[in-house]
Amino acid sequence: MKEPAHQDRLYRDGEEAEVHSGGRITRLWVDRAERELLKDVPHRQVVFTIPKRLRVFFRFDRKLLGELAGCAWRALRLYFDSYFDGADVTPGAAGFLQTSGELLNFHPHVHVLVTDGVFTPDSTFRPLVWFHSQHVERRFRAEVLRMLLGKELISEAIVDNLLSWRHSGFSAHGGVRVEDRQGAVRLGRYMIRCPIVLKRLSWETETADVVYQGRPSHRAGPDGGEARWDVLEFLARVVDHIPEVGGTAKPRVRDSSILPGNKGGVRCR
Repeated sequence: MKEPAHQDRLYRDGEEAEVHSGGRITRLWVDRAERELLKDVPHRQVVFTIPKRLRVFFRFDRKLLGELAGCAWRALRLYFDSYFDGADVTPGAAGFLQTSGELLNFHPHVHVLVTDGVFTPDSTFRPLVWFHSQHVERRFRAEVLRMLLGKELISEAIVDNLLSWRHSGFSAHGGVRVEDRQGAVRLGRYMIRCPIVLKRLSWETETADVVYQGRPSHRAGPDGGEARWDVLEFLARVVDHIPEVGGTAKPRVRDSSILPGNKGGVRCR
């Protein structure tokens, strides 16, 4: 699917993307992005998702989330290398891991805020004309399957089965584009959002249920875009999205920043 590079919107599924302005992490992101991270060039959000069949591995081994972010970045680098015919160029990117789906289900995916073009060694910006989501998706799928196969979490038979699906379950959606640094900062604030939106959360006294509403555009589905849980089930859902601390666990939000024109180039935290 070709997506025009001139597309400029902050809409997702027909509604304006929700941007949360509160929170220490958001303030840190805005400050760093404006001061040192983002160039004043067009940026694009690319959202990478994986099939439900594979999500269990990431739920019980959170170190794999960092590997998933690496797969997304390699897919983008391969795409840009192909697009610019192997030229000595570098895109800029910051990646954000999210684990929550629409109704707090475990849904590991990666948001990448990437420059809509590349930088040459002298920091000249070369823009994209088209962004081909399907080309990026195929590269991402190959990277994820190669990674899981190398860790012996899946077999060659499972890979063959996944590759035979008409709809692979993998995606790399790159339809949201902004024109300048301020737009990219705002888009990054959306990408780093908290999994839970408090205004969608309510308590039903008669049934002692916690009720969580999906976004309006998701309320036409079979579940009505609503989930109901008892208190313990709700707490279990929330705990699924709390990053582990200590040991070798990685934080839920991973900022892998590629800074063209700076010595060192890549900084991850």
